[in-house]
Amino acid sequence: MQSRLLLTLCGLAAMAITAALGRGPAAAQDPPKFGSVKSITRQPDEFGDLAQALRIHKAVGGYELAAPPSRVRLRFDFYHQAGKVRSVAQPIWIQSTADAPATSGRYAVHVIDLDFLPLGGAKPGQYRIHYQFAVAAARVANSVDVPKAVFNAGRNMATQSFRPGAAKPGEAPLAAFVGNATSFRPFASPEEVVQGNPTSDVLVVVLEYQ
Repeated sequence: MQSRLLLTLCGLAAMAITAALGRGPAAAQDPPKFGSVKSITRQPDEFGDLAQALRIHKAVGGYELAAPPSRVRLRFDFYHQAGKVRSVAQPIWIQSTADAPATSGRYAVHVIDLDFLPLGGAKPGQYRIHYQFAVAAARVANSVDVPKAVFNAGRNMATQSFRPGAAKPGEAPLAAFVGNATSFRPFASPEEVVQGNPTSDVLVVVLEYQ
């Protein structure tokens, strides 16, 4: 009886030792996976902002990646009646360096009705997409004029930001503008925004990174 008990105890002890050896020392955490997005933020409109009175629709916010990419830029995807009709990418990539990694950045996008607010060089029947993109010490600002046949915000514009889960390898949607919105709710992805607003024009602001 005692010998059986001793063998049982020895067997249990051996199993415990084997399990402990199998676990080994605490494993070091894997480095952040390239392309994973930690956060996407949206800055609320300031009180007293006159943008709405001037028919300027805007989205201002920021992003943070889990690991620094080699370079980043913004892209603008335009959808009309649930189909993509144009993509315009920022012509200048912002390079990431050891001293100034592009892990995080800020963006501001303004959609301006040039028929209501005729800015310099404005042509009738167009919107001006003015954007600013800041990463570390680098800052890019530019404008893209788009015919209303491609994108028409109309009188009712809805905007939303996206969550990190909407990101795909190499790109993360930051915000969406939905023109001529009759009803609206936040959607999880650009595809859902487009499918949920089949008669609206949609502009999606996308962060590209490599």
